Amino acid sequence: MRKVLKTSLLFAFLIVGFFVFDWRASIVLSSAEIETNEKEFNAAPSVKKLYQANCARCHGADGRGETEAGKLYDAPDISGARVSRKRAETVIRNGADSMPAYGKKFSKAQISSLADYVRKL
Repeated sequence: MRKVLKTSLLFAFLIVGFFVFDWRASIVLSSAEIETNEKEFNAAPSVKKLYQANCARCHGADGRGETEAGKLYDAPDISGARVSRKRAETVIRNGADSMPAYGKKFSKAQISSLADYVRKL
């Protein structure tokens, strides 16, 4: 009888332990997800700064191309442009018309981020 009671208690502790561990693991995963989201959120301003420092002089902060340099170089209105991400990356990397190529200046990650950014203007 004592052996059955000990086995039952051990089994009960194992079950409770499993649920506590599972619950704590989900908290840890949630914390990791929060840290990832914070990093992505904090990365957004750097993409905006990259755009402002390199693209906005022609395309404007809003992407409409209504700047003096934009009018001079006939920069297209890229606000609301419906181009694929691949096409946007290609144009940023290789240039187009009077737009210079940025493939040697920017990393692949920066080009990808810029492509996403300009597609959301």
